[in-house]
Amino acid sequence: MMKKEKKQRSLPVKILRTVGIVLLCVVVLLAGFVGFLSVTEFKPEDVEPLEVEGTAAKALKIGDSLNVTSWNIGYGALGDNADFFMDGGTMVKTADDERIKANMDGIIKAIGTPDVLFLQETDRDSARSGHVDEYAQVRDSLNDSGKYTSVFANNFKTAFVPYPMPPIGKVDSGVATYASFTQESAERVQLPIPFSWPVSIVNLKRCLLVTRVKIEG
Repeated sequence: MMKKEKKQRSLPVKILRTVGIVLLCVVVLLAGFVGFLSVTEFKPEDVEPLEVEGTAAKALKIGDSLNVTSWNIGYGALGDNADFFMDGGTMVKTADDERIKANMDGIIKAIGTPDVLFLQETDRDSARSGHVDEYAQVRDSLNDSGKYTSVFANNFKTAFVPYPMPPIGKVDSGVATYASFTQESAERVQLPIPFSWPVSIVNLKRCLLVTRVKIEG
């Protein structure tokens, strides 16, 4: 009789102990995940020099006219099929690899060969765009038709965005400037960050991409 009573009393204890262990594991995993994102957080300086890639023989002179294109390409995944959750829709991943390739082919074709090209939401290694280096794709396409200089600045970089469901995942994205003439120097200028920790570790770090160009004479 005593053994039976002990077993009955010990059952709730075992259940509570199991629940406690599970909760502890969840807390430890969550803390480790937040810690990992905090350690790997993109923490740019207020002003950072950037590398100008490529060479361009063309120089600017007073009186020159320029053909300028500016385009938010939606990381190659926000085509006419997209019903993106940030726009009130239901989709998180809005394009598969095949659709992203078709979108980027169309974007590159539409860009043509402007003297200056400003791109926004340009992914380099993001889960949402199949880890395609879109900056390099556009750069290489432009250089096929002439010599261009190009610069890239991150404004969204995080190892993993855990929301919504399914999660967005890794994001490596930014703004880019391409020019058919020499860009002498470039720098990334950090804009105010409206988010505090821990939201800041998985959110945008908006910036300006400033380039300087010599003008003959």
